Amino acid sequence: SVAEWCDITFGGPTANPLNGQQCVLKVDGETVTELQSDGIRYIGQYGFYNYALLKRIVLSDDTTSIGACAFAECDVESITIGKSIVSVGNMAFDGCHTERFIIDGDIKSQTTTGSTSRHWFSGLEAESVIFTEKCSVVGDMLLSDLPMRSVTLASTVKHINNGPFAGCSELSEIDLGTGLISIGDHAFYG
Repeated sequence: SVAEWCDITFGGPTANPLNGQQCVLKVDGETVTELQSDGIRYIGQYGFYNYALLKRIVLSDDTTSIGACAFAECDVESITIGKSIVSVGNMAFDGCHTERFIIDGDIKSQTTTGSTSRHWFSGLEAESVIFTEKCSVVGDMLLSDLPMRSVTLASTVKHINNGPFAGCSELSEIDLGTGLISIGDHAFYG
């Protein structure tokens, strides 16, 4: 099952047969092109590293931890992140490209394990970032230095904390919604 696959921790990118197009992950005869993490608490280190057939990632509120390089080098249509993430390994999204990065709940903290990177999503490239109606705050430094073109905030977002979009030099379109009441220091700096 996909849940069993997610429990595997690979020693490196060459340990995972999904790296590139060497192998296809199938469950019950069906090729896995989408990760829906309902019931999955942990995504293992290098779990989907460079998996060419992965097109959609939905990390539900059941998922609390993502291993190092779990989605590195993936090119997907969309990524949805729930509110329950508490730990993300080094370079979990490094070199990952997506058209839509959807934040589906307030992310409370950013404890990156085994990393010197500034935030959980370092190395992610997103065309657009969307904060859903389950969000009320955009956390400190949440997406700083990421290449993104647009940001959309639901009307439920009340606060943008310090520096979440600092260094996002490609940002050219911002929809702040209708509920915003405060914007922190350096929110859009640089």
